[in-house]
Amino acid sequence: MNLKKTVMLTLLLLFVFIYLSPQSNEDDIAGVNEVKEEDFEDGNTEENLSLSRDLGYYMNMLLDTHTWLLKNNEIEFDQQADRLKRFFIVQKGEDLFIRWTIKEETSANGLADDIRVIKALYKAADQFDRTDYKELADKLASTINKKQQIHGVYTDYIDWAFNEPAKRVTLSELIPDLFTLLNQTGQTEEVLMNAKEYGVFFPEYYDIESQQYKWAYDIYMKEKLQIAINRQQIGKP
Repeated sequence: MNLKKTVMLTLLLLFVFIYLSPQSNEDDIAGVNEVKEEDFEDGNTEENLSLSRDLGYYMNMLLDTHTWLLKNNEIEFDQQADRLKRFFIVQKGEDLFIRWTIKEETSANGLADDIRVIKALYKAADQFDRTDYKELADKLASTINKKQQIHGVYTDYIDWAFNEPAKRVTLSELIPDLFTLLNQTGQTEEVLMNAKEYGVFFPEYYDIESQQYKWAYDIYMKEKLQIAINRQQIGKP
């Protein structure tokens, strides 16, 4: 092993140690430094929560028993669930989709963003004894199961205007909760587990139609680390 590879491996192992330590509050790290409690101290959630990604992180944060920000998190969570239904959710027939942003016209979602929202709804259903949250989570998960797969592999997004799922899946988006909240994840798990390392890095995404892994020209440590964590959580070192 040459010196460069040794240094990169050491750095990666250091990051893995930090983020898999007991202090870590999330199974995935994609939102570290994305959503912070102080962002909402002024109550300006309307401006700060224009992305479904950030809304999902905030909803999960409200369910953390260690959250000190709000005196009544159940009321705040209910307000954010209402915001989700009014601004983010789009209904097409029996299917419910989550817009990835409300700042522009879009007919697409984000796979990992949806999973975080669904996770929060299920957890809130138990925590607050709210069957309506569970019913909403069930419908959102059912839509992903029905609409957002190609050849049994979950895709990055679905464009519901054309009823067309993406032709790829980004490996960092395959967060651990996906495999517990969705059905029929076997093929997707194989895609994640079969990704081959190049040195200490992984490919960026899997092209479903060509059945090939694709590499990014730029190396983003956070995404590469997220892939390592995703694989570790499903039992692949």
